[in-house]
Amino acid sequence: MAATSKPETMAAAKKTRFSGKVTAVDATAGTLTIKSRTFSVTSTTAITDSTGAAATLAGVTVGSKVSGTYEKSADGASMTVDTLKIGK
Repeated sequence: MAATSKPETMAAAKKTRFSGKVTAVDATAGTLTIKSRTFSVTSTTAITDSTGAAATLAGVTVGSKVSGTYEKSADGASMTVDTLKIGK
């Protein structure tokens, strides 16, 4: 029997850029909010400070300028941060 190929069923996740001032942060829940958008920060999120050194979500405070990339869940209900840069 010949092998058949199956079409790709999973599309590559689209990474979207974001930036702004943090209006709320919850290190315990692993979330940060910019205006009305709440993002999830996970253990796989690469967090750096303005010098490029490794940082943690605990270093983010209300008013911090942040930027990075995120991916929306398949259902569009949540946004998970891939990369997060704290500071300018």
